Amino acid sequence: MTSRRQRFGMIVRARRARLGMTHDDVRAAGGPSDRLMTKIEHGQGPEPSPSTLRKIDCALRWQPGSAAAVLGGEDPRPLEDARPTRADIDRHDRLLSALERRGVTHIAMRGAGPADDGHTLAPELVEEIIALLNELPMGPRPT
Repeated sequence: MTSRRQRFGMIVRARRARLGMTHDDVRAAGGPSDRLMTKIEHGQGPEPSPSTLRKIDCALRWQPGSAAAVLGGEDPRPLEDARPTRADIDRHDRLLSALERRGVTHIAMRGAGPADDGHTLAPELVEEIIALLNELPMGPRPT
């Protein structure tokens, strides 16, 4: 019988291999150190910390919380499987509207989804940004 830590290590190792990444690549992508990745992939060492789990999500391009879910017995959720919800779309539209009302007409985008490094802004943070933008006085309109 496979322990939950061994299962976690096998899934992490399989994802890394699927992405064609070495341990150095994982570290360079914001993941744990080579030494820690080796321990994780072999189901050894202490239980991964929440910080380590977030780093694994980032480096292996999993949706936030996936590594913790895998450790808990669930399946990972790769970013490429992520689909925006209606709430995500509404939040995006409200943010763009708030920015436009402040005179921001162009935004550099790195892609349609989460950043390539797996980092996204938490919905709560986006809501705070929208609220702050809506509190600002109206700026001059671009000509």
